[in-house]
Amino acid sequence: MRLRKNKLTGCATVTIGRGKIAGNQFAYCNRFRVSDYLGLFEESGFNVCCKEVQEDKKARRSMEDGFMIDEIFWDYKVDDLCATGLRVTLKAGRKNGILI
Repeated sequence: MRLRKNKLTGCATVTIGRGKIAGNQFAYCNRFRVSDYLGLFEESGFNVCCKEVQEDKKARRSMEDGFMIDEIFWDYKVDDLCATGLRVTLKAGRKNGILI
């Protein structure tokens, strides 16, 4: 995860995924999906200004062809499951009436 802050606008851009961990494309990272990250940002009081999601088209075709997934992922949309990266721009908002 990379974070870049724009001092002029006060927005922060967070980049998640799209890389290798320890030089290994198969290394485990976590099971958070795009919707999980967006929910965490919003629950933390940030406003999502812009989001860009990268998708694995081969994974989407496999899902559409009936690829079986574990039941822990059944509640996710195909868009979430096929995402390989996320770049989101956030703006500080308010949480419980307090500016963060």
